[in-house]
Parts: sequence; structure tokens; C-alpha cells
Amino acid sequence: MKLNISILFLILNFAHNYKIFCYFENQKLKSCNSFPLSLNYLIIHFMTNVNISPDKNLTTQQSLQLNFRRKRFSHFISLLKSISPKNGKFLNILDIGGTENYWKMVNFKAEENVKITLLNLMEIKIENKDIFNSVAGSALDLSQYADGEFDIVFSNSVIEHVGEYENQKQMAKEFRRVGLNYYIQTPNYHFFFEPHFRLPFVHFLPKGIRARIVNQFRQKTKNIEQARKRVDGITLLGAKQMKELFPEATMYKEKFYGMTKSITMYHFPKAGKK
Repeated sequence: MKLNISILFLILNFAHNYKIFCYFENQKLKSCNSFPLSLNYLIIHFMTNVNISPDKNLTTQQSLQLNFRRKRFSHFISLLKSISPKNGKFLNILDIGGTENYWKMVNFKAEENVKITLLNLMEIKIENKDIFNSVAGSALDLSQYADGEFDIVFSNSVIEHVGEYENQKQMAKEFRRVGLNYYIQTPNYHFFFEPHFRLPFVHFLPKGIRARIVNQFRQKTKNIEQARKRVDGITLLGAKQMKELFPEATMYKEKFYGMTKSITMYHFPKAGKK
């Protein structure tokens, strides 16, 4: 382990101090001044199989993420359409950590007969108040809601942000309690690419080393303690842990070239029994 960490540091330091050039199919792009940046181009090129240029890097990443989200969301919609609303009128959905913009990005159709409550630490601005409403609250304490109050509880890439495993257990407990059905997604710990810091393999390292690498290459902070807080704010989960948190759920693995990129746990016990 110590040898692997030393090798990683040598690679990062070398690449940071010397210009590295990016090549895509023999086409030379302008020089990249850091290893993670140039490696990101290579990863994105590999993942999308298209030529990109540095100034399109962010757009390409967003496009790739959006393609994954829309494919996953089509799976969710197929489940949504297979159940009947408890009140006989419309499906009542609680989206923990969600935004109105997310539902727009994944091409959610307004004609779906639903009402969506967006729960975040603070209330957020809502445009379409016919479908959405915003409330302030904590994923760890949904005591304002009764057992089974919602037809569906939904969450996309939130559980890894609530703290260590005990907090994640508490979120899972509340998540399962208030929803008759649920659908929850999180990035896979065992995938090689850390999606929040957009760096490969960094999440496999001890937190202290991880904080120094993140601070060096991603949004440099004034001191290492701030970087450590950023690192501490993310606890990725693997398939085994997700199964422990949601034992009755079915697991859906989002694949990329045979590797599991993200994990979704869903539980729709009455699906197809309209």
C-alpha cells in the first residue's frame, strides 16, 4: 500500500511540474499543465469515443453524465408508470436533495400525474408550482412525515453526502419508512473514477493523502484542513453496503465497459398490480 501511494505521488508530482500533451487520434491539442486535466481528457475520450478539445471538456463531462442519468431515469419512469397513486388522484413523490432543474434535464414529462416535494437543507426557488414544492429538512430526520406518506421516495447522488456510515444508515431507515416505494442511486465506490473531484483512483487513498491531492489539483483551498473537510463530506458506498442499507430492494448496476459506475436500489413491491 505504501509503495502504491509513493508511486502515485511520483506520477502526480512529475506530471504537475512538466507539461503533458494530449493526443486524440494523432491530433495534438494545446498542452495540459496538470496530470489530472490531461488524464481527464483521455478518460472522457475513452468513455465517449469522440474527439474533444480542452475548452469543451466541461460540456463533454456534463453530456456524458446526462446520458447516464437519462437512461437511468427511463428505468425509473417505467416503474413509476407501473403503480397506482395511494390517493387515487396523483402520485406523491418525495425527492431528497433534488432540484426542479434535475427533472427538466432528464426530460421528465409534465403530463405524468405526479406532485413532487423537493427536500433540501434550505428551501429552493420553484418555477412550476403545479408540480413541485420545496421544503427545508434533513434526510436523517423525516419525522414530519408519517410512515408510507409518499407513493415514491427518490434520491439521486445524495446518500454519499450525509456523513459516515451511521448517518447513511439513518437516512436509509427514514427513506424506507416514509415511502411505499423508493428509488435511490449513488456512485459506486469501486469504480475507478471519483465523480465529485473528477480524479481517478483518489478515493482509494487514505483521507489525509486524498485531501492533499484534491487540494493540489481541484479548487485549491487556503489550508489543508479545509481540503480535509471537503474530503470528509463524501463517503462513497459499494454494492455490499447498499444491499445492507436497503435489504428488500432490487439492485440495478449502471455499467460502463463492464465496470459498475453507479448503484441504484429500488423497491416497488406492487409494480404492475394496477
